Amino acid sequence: MKKEVKELWRLRWEYLKRSDNYSQYCEVVNNSDFIPEDDCLWSLLRANYQIFGNPNEESFENWWKSNRRYSVKDEYLSHLRKDGKDVVDYASLIATDMNSFSKRFKTPPSLDEFIRSFSDHLKYVRWLYLRVNVLGVNDAEIFAQIREAIRKKKQTPSIKEHIRILSLYDDPQGLKISALEKCLKVYDLKREGKSIRKIIENIGTASEKKGSDDLHIQRECKRYYQKAKKIIKNVERLDFPGKY
Repeated sequence: MKKEVKELWRLRWEYLKRSDNYSQYCEVVNNSDFIPEDDCLWSLLRANYQIFGNPNEESFENWWKSNRRYSVKDEYLSHLRKDGKDVVDYASLIATDMNSFSKRFKTPPSLDEFIRSFSDHLKYVRWLYLRVNVLGVNDAEIFAQIREAIRKKKQTPSIKEHIRILSLYDDPQGLKISALEKCLKVYDLKREGKSIRKIIENIGTASEKKGSDDLHIQRECKRYYQKAKKIIKNVERLDFPGKY
């Protein structure tokens, strides 16, 4: 695997590690009494957790060396993927959720809990939901309809954007890794309480260090900090680096 690809995953790991929302999720993921304020964000954090686990308890190198990295791209596509298959029986999937709930809490789920579970599975725009009548039509007719439905789905703006994001990991040459790294460094130093001038003197180029009091140079440094905050929000939502 190309060195650039590994570096992209390392940066994604590091940005996620700096997410306060994700740190909170890692702390309460096993607390059955915790009720999130934003269910949509929580489902995306859960998908991140299935890929990365808790980055505060494991190094990136250990994660990279583990076999989990081989299934990362499948997991990134959707946490619903099972055994490498793209066709999911949602009746079985929901039944599994409900059985797990009953075993954990010793009671059957309420109607609201059932609806929430079903809604969580439907939040992923990468999936196409079909109801297929297997009677009265032959297989060729069904497959033709499915192919057409998939073709139209791939033309939607949301899917096109996901395809663009995923392509970065196959061909990272168009992505400026150095800029992502610099944003991260500026963010860390700012969180440590360093002034913009001190940050420039710490990581700036020779000319930037010489002009650390220049307002234009300082504004550019501030932009790196704001960009880092945007990337952290993006990575929470499985969008890395996203628009920043």
